[in-house]
Amino acid sequence: MTDEYRLALEQRATLIEQRITDLVERAVRDHEPWLAAQGPEANDTGTRHSWQAAARMIAAYRDRYGITGTAPLGNHSSFPGNISVFSGCTSDLRVGSYGDTWLGFYRPLITGSQYDIRLDSVNLNAHINANGYTFSNVVRSTTAHEFGHALRLGDHSNLPTRLMSSSRNRNVITGPTTTEVNESNSYY
Repeated sequence: MTDEYRLALEQRATLIEQRITDLVERAVRDHEPWLAAQGPEANDTGTRHSWQAAARMIAAYRDRYGITGTAPLGNHSSFPGNISVFSGCTSDLRVGSYGDTWLGFYRPLITGSQYDIRLDSVNLNAHINANGYTFSNVVRSTTAHEFGHALRLGDHSNLPTRLMSSSRNRNVITGPTTTEVNESNSYY
């Protein structure tokens, strides 16, 4: 890559980062409803950094796809389809509108070391709105649950305090329990 191209890409990256910063600052200043779904900005540094990273990701996504509604990822009619978060990888994490009842979906691919994880934006938004949950907690819980399947953890519907339970409180249980970590480690 020539120095000229490298400089052009660095300038574009700076402009994109500044646009995202401006979008989040405006959302906070104007108390935009989509941001309220994420919960209040935290005071401690670590949690605030995580909150800001999630807000930046959502703001960039909304800006890119012209989402103007109150739901963080838009609604069924405005959702652009499947978005590959990790394009170019042998595994995918996708957010889309799939017309099914699940919030998240895991599917191993041919080799078993590759996978396809999908999050349904319509169902996630409905779940968040119906339960008064924060956006980042529900997405974190659902994504972690689906990654749990990739780590060979099965569903535990009768144990609602576990990440791998479909009946868990997604606003509270956002990561694996010690038991689940140990269970996954025992496979490897």
